[in-house]
Amino acid sequence: MRSDKEDARLAIATPGSPTTPQFDARLVVRQPIFHRADLDVFGYEVLISQHTADAGAQSSVEAGWAALADMTIPIPDLLSLSAGKPVLLPTTAPLLIDGVHHDLPAETTVLELTGPCQLSDELIGACHEAKRAGYRLVMTDDLVQQSWGSDPAPADFIAFTPASVQRHHAQFINGRFMRHPAQTLIRHLDDRRQYDDAVLMSFNLYQGGFIGEPSNARFAQIPTAKQHQLQLMEQINRPELDVDKLISIIKSDISLATQLLKLINSAALGVRNKINSLKQAIVLLGERGLKRWITVSVIKNLAVDKPSELMRIGLVRGRCCEMLAEPCDLADRQLDLFMVGMLSVLDAMLDCPMAKLIEGLPLPDDAKGALLGDDSPMHGLLAFVIGYGDGRFEDITRLKADLPCSMIHVPPAYTEATQWADQCMD
Repeated sequence: MRSDKEDARLAIATPGSPTTPQFDARLVVRQPIFHRADLDVFGYEVLISQHTADAGAQSSVEAGWAALADMTIPIPDLLSLSAGKPVLLPTTAPLLIDGVHHDLPAETTVLELTGPCQLSDELIGACHEAKRAGYRLVMTDDLVQQSWGSDPAPADFIAFTPASVQRHHAQFINGRFMRHPAQTLIRHLDDRRQYDDAVLMSFNLYQGGFIGEPSNARFAQIPTAKQHQLQLMEQINRPELDVDKLISIIKSDISLATQLLKLINSAALGVRNKINSLKQAIVLLGERGLKRWITVSVIKNLAVDKPSELMRIGLVRGRCCEMLAEPCDLADRQLDLFMVGMLSVLDAMLDCPMAKLIEGLPLPDDAKGALLGDDSPMHGLLAFVIGYGDGRFEDITRLKADLPCSMIHVPPAYTEATQWADQCMD
């Protein structure tokens, strides 16, 4: 005989039910959440959407839990997206009360209450039950405010947005929110100005697209050491460069050679025997493959004083563009697409306009154009990968309109790209 919780999980997983319309792909993406001090990653919010041929991509909290319940997205695959860090999963009051989260490991799962709801006795009881089981809870500021005048809401994190901060400005002035024992999280920080304002208010955790935005791009000067790395990238990617010259360039920079051998021996490449020399690396990778990994090494050096997640985002974009090249009829441009995805974060790494940075790089014209927003198949794929990685599911249908690939290719490409990037960063 099934328990009530098993019945609840079965209900949200039943094909054809109102909460699970027929779909051709379930889309899953992670969004980093940062600590304040050093922008180290605290954990990842995992967003799940479903794509239908008629309606395009549609976000639905219920669809996400249905994907876990019917194993369309196996729980191990979901957890692999978090790189061992906490996973924040949006849920609703009815789903929390039904206990559909009980198959997920409590020590790494943070349940995030979304949508308008009332902090009823039943919901408070379900929250306390989840916390006793070891789960942590995120509640919105509006939901926490409902508990004022009684016992504090059982939240481990209170989630704000710039708009809600404005709405509750008086409560921030008198410190009422900050006296709650929960940590504070602010999300939807779309640019550096919003992030800087949030830092002044001493939030604990931060989330949003600000991480990919250059700061003071108009005035930044590129340090000499980073100019040297850009010069190396320019030399390495010259089409006429031969292998002997390539080795000579690498040997002239000890940090580059060390970084390169470390990357080649990482789990991302999956080599069985340790590579100890550049000659071994060339035999294993070939000239094109070696140039590819040297470029990764150079960009990693460029990002040395930036949050590590910025490098990870570039790796995910590059690998995802590369993997989708063939389904998008761009199979002969895989290396160029990898480069374009990687370099799409270069302006944020160096706080400098993209046009200035790529001016001297020996990239094909359409690759440069893709980075500058020119209309082309290469830019179309890059824009789609960036939009998907940013979790902008509402834009996915529009961004995919001119791409020939089926949406079914996208989730496995993204998942493989994130796992590969995590291995590169180990």
